[in-house]
Amino acid sequence: MKSGGFGHAAIATTNNYILEMHGGGNIINWAVTGIPNNNRQYATRTWINNHIKNWTEIWRPRQGVGSSAANYADYKFWSSTHGLKKNRHITYGLGAGPRTTDPNYCSKMVWQSFWFGTGSKNVATGTPAFITPNALPTYFYKSYAPYKVGSY
Repeated sequence: MKSGGFGHAAIATTNNYILEMHGGGNIINWAVTGIPNNNRQYATRTWINNHIKNWTEIWRPRQGVGSSAANYADYKFWSSTHGLKKNRHITYGLGAGPRTTDPNYCSKMVWQSFWFGTGSKNVATGTPAFITPNALPTYFYKSYAPYKVGSY
């Protein structure tokens, strides 16, 4: 996550890759028309090199639920075969509800990965109308609430 403004959120799908919905372009498209094919995956080192200058905060989930959420994110938002080749093409958009996976936006994608991807565990809370990146940690039950590793 990035501090300031709404911020930004992404999820590590493995130790080697970071998945994000970066938005960009005309802000009117975020809410009205959407930005097609906006999901992107980067090698971890590349993502870090591109984001560290922006005061990146690293957060980790508690109780070992991260790998389940990461697995879901990889499958649902990148590749249905868990491969390196993208076959999911998600539109960036702010208008759909919290459980709609396409269109989507950065912090909603991360929240959904924990909501849907952790099975019967009560990890993520409720159905928030809009999930800002800076508020993501508040949408977890206390025993699973992520902890901040640091700011870079």
